[in-house]
Amino acid sequence: MNLYLTDTLPYLFSSCSVFDIVVYSIMLLATFAAAWKAPGWIRTIGKISLMMCFFCFLINLQHFIIDYDIKRPTIMSIGSQSREFDNLLRTTPEIRNMIVNDFKPLMLGDIARIFSSIFLGGFTYLVNSITCIIRLPRL
Repeated sequence: MNLYLTDTLPYLFSSCSVFDIVVYSIMLLATFAAAWKAPGWIRTIGKISLMMCFFCFLINLQHFIIDYDIKRPTIMSIGSQSREFDNLLRTTPEIRNMIVNDFKPLMLGDIARIFSSIFLGGFTYLVNSITCIIRLPRL
């Protein structure tokens, strides 16, 4: 379990899209600029970064759905194929396993992009919340 986690985390963070990295970098820079010049704006920037996290998640989910339709082999949709082909896949698990094993690595990058967007958005919001706690004046 631990070996799998240590192998997956670097791949998860290296699969971010350029758009996500730019958005979250701008949100972090805006948080630090607001903490320096206008501490009252930190909560607003935090809410914007949370909305951008949701927006980036939806964009990456849309890319996943489009890539799934493009990369999916036609033999994965068993219900739409002929009965003979259905029976062939049911009786020969070697062919089905080969298809599944070739299809999963194709989709791993798209799934990792979705999760990395969520992790980066959560990290940005966490930094914003900590900055808000540190920087806002207390009454």
